[in-house]
Amino acid sequence: MNGFQKLAMVFGSQQSNSTLKKEDVKKEVRLEFATVQTPEPELSILIDGMTVPFGKDFLFVAEGITRHKRIATITHEQDVERDVGDTVPFPKDSDSDGDLYRKLAYVEMQLEDVLKAGDRIVVASVNSQYVIVDRVRKA
Repeated sequence: MNGFQKLAMVFGSQQSNSTLKKEDVKKEVRLEFATVQTPEPELSILIDGMTVPFGKDFLFVAEGITRHKRIATITHEQDVERDVGDTVPFPKDSDSDGDLYRKLAYVEMQLEDVLKAGDRIVVASVNSQYVIVDRVRKA
């Protein structure tokens, strides 16, 4: 059992048996790594250690890794420090096309980066259903 599976077991065991109703069924949740074999619309994945891929009939995909629309506010303020963690952003004196401050509120944006063949993913499995939670990569 890998670390993700152990963590899922801890979360799953937090529910008290005395609070379960008759219609509630305790389900084991496991987290596993997998690779996208075929992108949507005929999505299929191969879970590590298995030999047969799972097709779209058994899969759910978290919205964040699908093509989807979101409402956002975009703000730019000249000379504001931007710590992005792993790189130095544009120099503060040339990070704008001329406006010192710009705000676009309630802008609809569409995120386009969908799953592709070869993407490594983390999958939560419950009974015979699999939820693709997110892309992953080795640190």
